Amino acid sequence: MSSLKYEVELITPEEKERLFELNLKRYLYTKKANIYGCCIKLLTELEDVKNLWEENFYTMDENVRSHGRLIVLREEEGQLGVKYDPYTNTAFLTNVDYYGWIKSITLSVAGDVLEDEHGIYSVHGAAIDVEGTGVSIIAP
Repeated sequence: MSSLKYEVELITPEEKERLFELNLKRYLYTKKANIYGCCIKLLTELEDVKNLWEENFYTMDENVRSHGRLIVLREEEGQLGVKYDPYTNTAFLTNVDYYGWIKSITLSVAGDVLEDEHGIYSVHGAAIDVEGTGVSIIAP
């Protein structure tokens, strides 16, 4: 059974590089998403995650260099873990079995890029139509 929450551990670029190299042979699938002009790259060994990624995000041209990366892996004996290097916008997700968290972290990484590089701030919310009138719901 999965945990009902996760905590993000901030890591250094050096630790990011170590983890990236350690798992290099496990990246069976890579896909790039276009999120408001940001190129966010998925690297994973999990076909179901790759398939859901393709269903949830617009595809970015593979020739575009990524602005952020998500590495999603499964460890047999491991626990849920999220590590993030804010300097390179790289997140490592281990044993995250709820895709909604993967999607949320992806949007957070894109939000970091947009905020740091372009002064664009994101909100968590929804826009709906209520009897022909637009309504916004913004989460706290």
